[in-house]
Amino acid sequence: IINDLNISNESSIIEKLTEANRGPSIYTIDSAQISPDTENAKKILGEDLINTVADNNLIAYEEEHLQTRYKGFFFTRMTTAEIMTHQTNLIKKPLTNLPASLNDIAVQLFKNLVSYMGDRRSSKKEDNHLKKHMRLAMNSPEELKDEVYLQLIKQLTNNPSEQSREKGWTFFSIIASIYPPSMELYYCLIKYLLNIIDGNDDNLKQRANYIAIRLMKTFQNKRRYSPSLVETNYIRVMKPIPVEINFFSGAATTMQVESYTTIRDLKTAVMRKLQLNIERIPYFALYEICYKPNCIEERYLSENLKVCDVISVWDKETEDYKKKGEEITFKIFLKIQLYYNYNPQDIDSVTMHYVQTNFEVIKGLYRLTAEDIVQLAAIQFYINYGNISPDDILRHVSTEIRKYIPCNRLLDINDGQITVEKIIAAYNDNKFTTKLEAKNKYLNI
Repeated sequence: IINDLNISNESSIIEKLTEANRGPSIYTIDSAQISPDTENAKKILGEDLINTVADNNLIAYEEEHLQTRYKGFFFTRMTTAEIMTHQTNLIKKPLTNLPASLNDIAVQLFKNLVSYMGDRRSSKKEDNHLKKHMRLAMNSPEELKDEVYLQLIKQLTNNPSEQSREKGWTFFSIIASIYPPSMELYYCLIKYLLNIIDGNDDNLKQRANYIAIRLMKTFQNKRRYSPSLVETNYIRVMKPIPVEINFFSGAATTMQVESYTTIRDLKTAVMRKLQLNIERIPYFALYEICYKPNCIEERYLSENLKVCDVISVWDKETEDYKKKGEEITFKIFLKIQLYYNYNPQDIDSVTMHYVQTNFEVIKGLYRLTAEDIVQLAAIQFYINYGNISPDDILRHVSTEIRKYIPCNRLLDINDGQITVEKIIAAYNDNKFTTKLEAKNKYLNI
C-alpha cells in the first residue's frame, strides 16, 4: 500500500500511513483472512513438546481421574466410554473427584456449557452463559479447570448434532485462549489434538491446529481477564483480532493480534511496519490513552501484558461508564519513551520525534518562552502547509492559531505576547527547503 501511494519521498512512513488511513478501517470480521494458526501447530509446538506428549493418552487419564458411576436398576458400573459420551441432561455430580466445596460449581459449569452448546434450552443468550462460565472458572483451582476440559471432551464425543459440536469446538477455542488445565491433562490434550491434526477431517484439523497453539501459549502465560465479546466473536471464526495503533501525527494503522499476542509482540510488529530500526525497541513503548468526560488519562502498557487483556479491561470500564450515562474511549499510541540519538537525515526517526514532541508542546509539557512558542508555531505551520500564498497564510493562521499554541499558554494570545502577525513574520523569516529541515529545527528549539 505504502509503495503505491502518490506521495513525495520527503514523507516519512508515518505520514504515508496518515494518507493511507484517512478513511475508516476496512478491516471487518467478514473481510479478514483466517488465522495462520489453523495450519501450523506442529511447527509452533516444536519437536520437544511433541516428543514429550507422545506417550500421553487422554483415555488413560480419564480412567484414572473419573468418579465411579452406575446405571440401571441393578446399578451396573459405567465404563469410561459411557461416562465420556455426550448427553443432553444435566449431571448431578462432577465427572472427577473434586473437593465437596467445588461440587456445586462443577455442576453449574456443566449447565453453562450445555446451554452454550444448545444441548439444553435456555432463555438466556449463549454469550451470557459464556460470561458466567468465565466468572466461575477463571480464578478457580486447577482441579476445577481440569473438570471443565473433561466436561467439554465428553460433550464433543459421539455428539449427534453438528451445530452443537461446532459450538463445542468454539468453546474449546475460547477456554484454551484464557486458562490452562494441569500439566498432566495439558499433555493429554495436546496429544488428543495432534491425533486430530494427523487425521482426515480437514475442517476439524483447522480447529485442532488453532486450539493447540492457544493451549500452549496459555499454558506458558495465562490470561488475567475474561475475554471481551469482540475477542470471542473473532475466535469463533478463527480470525485475528484488529487493533488500531495511533501516532501523535494523527495517523493510525490497523494491526492484527491473536488472543496470546503480548504488548511487546504488538510493539515489535508496529515498528517493523514503520520500518523503524528494530534494535531501538527499548526506546519505544505502547501507551493507553483514555478519553474521559472531564480529563485524558495516559497509562504505560507493560510489555508482558496480553493485548486482549487490555481490550477486556476497556470493555468492562466502558460498560461501567455507560451505566452512569457517560462515555469513555480508549486508544493505543506508539510512543518514544526514551529519546535517542538519530541521523538528522533519517526521516522516519526525525518524524517520530517531531510528532511526539509537537504533541507534548501543545499539551503544555515544556517550559517555553513566548518567543519560542511563536517560532515553533511558525515551523509547525510550514510542516503542515509548506509554502503557500500570503492570503492563505493569514487565513489559516487566523482561524487555527489555537492548534499551534500550548494549551496552558492560550491567554498569551489575548495579552499580545503571541499574535497572528508574529507567527506570520516568523513563518516568512524561515527559509526551509524541506519539511525534514523544518522538523530538525523544531526539535533543536
